[in-house]
Amino acid sequence: MQLRYTTWLAIIGLLVVASGWVAVNNKLVPINQGLDLAGGVRVVLQLLPDPQSGKMPDGAQDQVIKVVENRVNKLGVSEPIIQPKGDDQVIVELAQNQMEKGRSLDKRAAVAELLKPAQLEFYYFKDVVGSQPEGGGMAPNANARWTAASGSMEFTDRRSSSTTPRSLTYEEARRIYLEHKQKGTLAELGTDWLYNPENTLLRGSDLVPGRAQASFAPGSTADVQTSLELNAHGKEIFRNFTEAHVHEYMGIVYNDKLDSMAQIDEPIRDGHAVITHRGGKLAMAVEQANLLNAGALPVPLKIAQTSEVEATLGADSVKTAKVAGAVGLGTVALFMVAYYLLPGVLAVVALLCYALFTFAIFKLLGVTLTLPGIAGFILSIGMAVDANILIFERLKEELRSGKTLHAAIEAGFKRAWTSILDSNVTTLITCTILIYFGNGPIKGFAVTLAIGVLISMFTAITLSRNLLHAIVVNEWAQQPGLFGIHRGWFRHEEGQRGLDVIGRRNAYFIFSGLITIPGLIFIVMGGLKPGIEFTGGMQFRYQLPKAATRVEVQRAFEDAGQRDTIAQISREEGRYQALIQTRAKEINEDQRAAIDRTIKNRFGADAKLLEFAQVGGSISSELKWNAIWSVLLASLAIAIYLAFRFATAGFKTGLRFGVSAVIALIHDAIVVLGIFAIMGKLRGWEVDSSFITAVLTIIGFSVHDTIVIFDRIRENVKLRPKDVDFEDTVNDSINQTLARSINTSLTVVITLVALAVFGGPVIRLFTVALLVGIVSGTYSSIFNASPILVVWEQAARKRRGQSARGRRVSAPDIKPMVETPKARPAAAPKVASAANGAQDGEETEEAVAGRPTAAAGGPAKVKPKRKKRF
Repeated sequence: MQLRYTTWLAIIGLLVVASGWVAVNNKLVPINQGLDLAGGVRVVLQLLPDPQSGKMPDGAQDQVIKVVENRVNKLGVSEPIIQPKGDDQVIVELAQNQMEKGRSLDKRAAVAELLKPAQLEFYYFKDVVGSQPEGGGMAPNANARWTAASGSMEFTDRRSSSTTPRSLTYEEARRIYLEHKQKGTLAELGTDWLYNPENTLLRGSDLVPGRAQASFAPGSTADVQTSLELNAHGKEIFRNFTEAHVHEYMGIVYNDKLDSMAQIDEPIRDGHAVITHRGGKLAMAVEQANLLNAGALPVPLKIAQTSEVEATLGADSVKTAKVAGAVGLGTVALFMVAYYLLPGVLAVVALLCYALFTFAIFKLLGVTLTLPGIAGFILSIGMAVDANILIFERLKEELRSGKTLHAAIEAGFKRAWTSILDSNVTTLITCTILIYFGNGPIKGFAVTLAIGVLISMFTAITLSRNLLHAIVVNEWAQQPGLFGIHRGWFRHEEGQRGLDVIGRRNAYFIFSGLITIPGLIFIVMGGLKPGIEFTGGMQFRYQLPKAATRVEVQRAFEDAGQRDTIAQISREEGRYQALIQTRAKEINEDQRAAIDRTIKNRFGADAKLLEFAQVGGSISSELKWNAIWSVLLASLAIAIYLAFRFATAGFKTGLRFGVSAVIALIHDAIVVLGIFAIMGKLRGWEVDSSFITAVLTIIGFSVHDTIVIFDRIRENVKLRPKDVDFEDTVNDSINQTLARSINTSLTVVITLVALAVFGGPVIRLFTVALLVGIVSGTYSSIFNASPILVVWEQAARKRRGQSARGRRVSAPDIKPMVETPKARPAAAPKVASAANGAQDGEETEEAVAGRPTAAAGGPAKVKPKRKKRF
């Protein structure tokens, strides 16, 4: 037995050494920091008119933003900042040290990749002579002007003149067409010229998104291909066309170049097509597939400006956040040791290993650390501690029942496993949906949280378990006092009901209403004040004669009357520049003059305004709706999962658990939104991308907390006698998990309080939102979710025509001690007559008659009369 524990600890020790090497080796395995932590490059892309129409298509800017975001994601760059500027520009900010496949990402090359048009067209060579059918007969378009040269993609003009060449390619024909169009001399070419944009059959918009794939051509290692799949609209057009034009020619044009041309031998009805690259490299096909999957640019782009920008959080914010994190985690460690004693010491060791493993995995997988990512990491730390707390509370129960240390450890881990599994699976379900539907900060939050949850399950179940077994073989570690067996927040005597949550549920429902209703009123009144990231505003770009900090520039604008500002310091060609964005939609000449005077007085007379323009919000409406849909889908998925897992009496019964958990989740979201709406009206608090992340964090915590209580209810329902009321079972379950609920929340709250006090003003509102949500999540899990479950169960029983309580036996409250008590004379049970019915705390005659009597001289197991509830 001991050898097994030692082997596991040796394996974990090797993992600790390997993770430590990865953590400290920043040259070979660097950590990716997002733009808010490390700074990066800022590029302004200029939209150009369509070369054929000479106009800017409607919605071109929105389409460019969407395509650029998709391409950035394909490049492996996480959480870019993309926002519109004016009507014909787009701002793109990429993090300084992003990685791509283990190599530092060349930001200039990445920007060049964003400029590629990726325009795909299926082109019909209408005026080219087709091939002769095998059975004989005339070739299609036999009198056409052009013939296709065999084995090449050149065409011969059968009626060439002195003004046009005899043989030319598609690209040459297109160039000649555009030149004549510009001069207004298209008539000279004739209506049957080789290139005519009207002969385009399909475009890239007719492809199924994300289905383009690169591979080697069948039977060849010298040729590569890109496989395409058409959507329903494109498939229908392609099928009808190929059915009507057998033995004619068509080609696939990519970025105005004819990549492949083929004759139509038979109708193509499955909607699949292939671009073949003769002698090409696979990387070429992969790039083409990625660009097509990301989408085509509606218009050409050019770089209008490029500059380096500082971190949006600033070095001072990062430093204070590190101090706050150290203080918070140190305090959590002290609490765990003080409350759980020896197991608490082992939990701290497991927590340190968890942090090391997680950091190493972040580096190996190239996870980008940003403020949302840090939020996910904080929540996963809370869940890592939570797993240990669950196990230790179960361990204390098993020790109180009289088990040996090794048996109690095994039983404690086994009984805690279902709670750990269900709570973490629901969190992973939420993360999966957020990763799939989310973008930017939402996806970064979900990735870090999911990784943290998986690692926390490993450290809690494997590391803590084997450490406990390895330690308790020592005689000094076998003292009951080292395990805090009798420690708890609300101790009550044997036979007492404990904290009467269910009996007083209406009071708790009223309290929840008093919290949520004012918030809802302020939300309807428009109290949620969107930040600049949502609204956009006016942007200034100043060239400064000397170095300046972000805070100094923001204060200068505040002194000039512009209070809602975001500033960045950038460097371009060795000169300092300040990028300032203010919420104001319009700024008149007097306001601009006041700003200019303040900047010159503060930073020198040589300060120069380089640019002044209106910019849109960096958080698009699509991102907001993606976040909303993600939460709704995650809630639905959680409800369905819990319905199956808690279907002790059928799917409908399980669905009550799932829906009750989701109601508590919604309650917590409303509390946070409501408080920020109230403070938005009273104190001007704003919501931004970090607020969205905080709400997602709260939702994950709320469900996690609720499921632990529900798991104990499920366990107790299976063990209770049939005539024990469900209300008492739920109330007992709440009291049994109360210490776990408080301690888990307390460890997270300690960390967040440290962040609020020491973390600086940049992340203070983010931390406050998390604090409010964690406290609300703990409250709703205890005082809302379980009482809702009871109300629902009672309503279902009434519908079945049963009494809400009926004749019953009080739920047994058996809590064996570590030592077996001495035998006592049998006590006469108090029996109520059947005619009078069983009173509260008493047993019916039938129950007494059917109960085994105590052996002579042995203790009679009689339920004492319940004391008055409190």
